[in-house]
Amino acid sequence: MASARKRPAPPRPEIDPDELKERSMIQELFRGVIRARCQQGAIPVPRRLPRLDTLPVGRGDDEFTWFAVPGMYGGFNYRLERRGVELQLVAESWCRVVGGSGMRHVVTAKQAVLVAEGFV
Repeated sequence: MASARKRPAPPRPEIDPDELKERSMIQELFRGVIRARCQQGAIPVPRRLPRLDTLPVGRGDDEFTWFAVPGMYGGFNYRLERRGVELQLVAESWCRVVGGSGMRHVVTAKQAVLVAEGFV
């Protein structure tokens, strides 16, 4: 039986230290949004939450990453965008079994803002 060889992972692009700091701040606020949504639904917060240090900056509206939340019957679609010189994360979350539960947040290094709700 031939053994399958693992291919080496592609090299990570170098990210500027200032951008890494900005991503870290966005990540913490995004994780706060996830915790709050879980708390609202009396759902345990997942032990592993998304990391943004290697998430590519999106180039289009359809480039979302999915984070499922067990017990939520849904989760979070999110993407990192560049707006001018700053990064922002757009995150949409919903529960499939609760009509109108959709929420869209925009998260920057300074704040997480609910910009839309009631969809899905």
